[in-house]
Order: sequence, then structure tokens, then C-alpha cells
Amino acid sequence: MPRAGGVLQGTSRQIHSGAAPMAGFLERQLGLPQERLRRLSHFVFLAATLLCADVLAMTLAESLFLANVGANRLPLFYLLLAAVSIPVASGFSHLVDRVPRLRLFHGLLLGSLGLAVLLRGMAVRSTLTGYFALYTGFSVLELLLEIIAEQLQSIRAEVG
Repeated sequence: MPRAGGVLQGTSRQIHSGAAPMAGFLERQLGLPQERLRRLSHFVFLAATLLCADVLAMTLAESLFLANVGANRLPLFYLLLAAVSIPVASGFSHLVDRVPRLRLFHGLLLGSLGLAVLLRGMAVRSTLTGYFALYTGFSVLELLLEIIAEQLQSIRAEVG
């Protein structure tokens, strides 16, 4: 295939022609125009990426916490989690209705990446504070994702 500016010409056309039967099927089944289907697939991909990242992060955070801090410190963790998550969730729930959902998911994705880098640096130091911060940070992120999921379910119930 001829190259123009480092990009293969015709590649986009081939991808779209291969996806056309599926897009047509979804367009007929869901009754959505192709542009809305594209936006919906983008949204679903972002949501799935965030949820997969959350599952991995929580598994790692819990494992590191229990292995290095111990189960005997879980009550202290739950007190810390409540003290942090209540104000964060309260503030975040005010944002959910004011910010477009796609922008909110983008923000959460970028925020979770930044949080992962920050908390990884704290965990590398192998301090008690680092493990508490790691577990608390990802638990709060999980809470924020649950708030968005509840909002989306209520919107879906209102629409149909």
C-alpha cells in the first residue's frame, strides 16, 4: 500500500469496511445512528478500561497491605477509609451531575494513572504510611467508580 506522511493510505477504509456489517447490525438493533454508536463504543471502552484497572489495583493494594502491614491493622484502615472517602465522595457526587460523563471518565482514567504512579512511589519505600495510602487511595477510586455506575444506571432507568 502506498505511504503518505508515514501513514498507510486506505487502512482506515479497510477497517471501516470490515466493521461495517457489525456497525449496521448494532445500528438496526439499538436504533442508534452510526455517530452515536461510535461515541457509545468509546464510552464503553473507557468504562471497561477503568473497571479492569480498578480490579487489578485493588487486588494488588489488598495483597500488599495484608502481606506487609497485616490483618490486625485492618480496623485502623477502615477508620482512615471512612475519614477520607466521605468528603471525597460528597464532593465528587456534586461533580457527577455537572460534568459530561465522557469527560468524567477521561478524568478518572488520568487521575487513576497519576494515583498509581504516586502510590507506587510510596509503596516502593515500604513504609507503613505508604501501604495505608496505597490501599486507601485505590479504595476511594473504587468508590468513585461505583458512584458513576449508580448515576449511569439511574439515567438508563429514566430513559427506558
